[in-house]
Amino acid sequence: MDIIKIESLWHWGTSIHLVTDDGHGLIKLCLDDNSPEDCDLCDLGVHPKSRRKGYARALMQAAESIAKERGCRFLLLWAKKKSWVRRWYERLGFYEEEFIEPPHPTTIVLRKNLKPVKYEKR
Repeated sequence: MDIIKIESLWHWGTSIHLVTDDGHGLIKLCLDDNSPEDCDLCDLGVHPKSRRKGYARALMQAAESIAKERGCRFLLLWAKKKSWVRRWYERLGFYEEEFIEPPHPTTIVLRKNLKPVKYEKR
């Protein structure tokens, strides 16, 4: 499967859409011009006939690769608290971000570090 990259500008940054060549899978990366090292993942979707065939994993890997190329420190995404997809994201290395308020009480913010986290001594 090949993945097609479509990049466009939006009102506060860059939007990168990744679509499988058969149109059965897509994901969107949102990069904010004000915080170019942060990257949000949105709209991961796979057609029901193509599920459990590696589409989502391939799209996530491609998105992560692009984020690393752009110098992003981490990826953020939102998921429902009690859903199978949350566990799937956790298997990919995401963990619950405790310092960002989720947009809805039934959701959580998940984060994956792409660069080592540096802690400063006080």
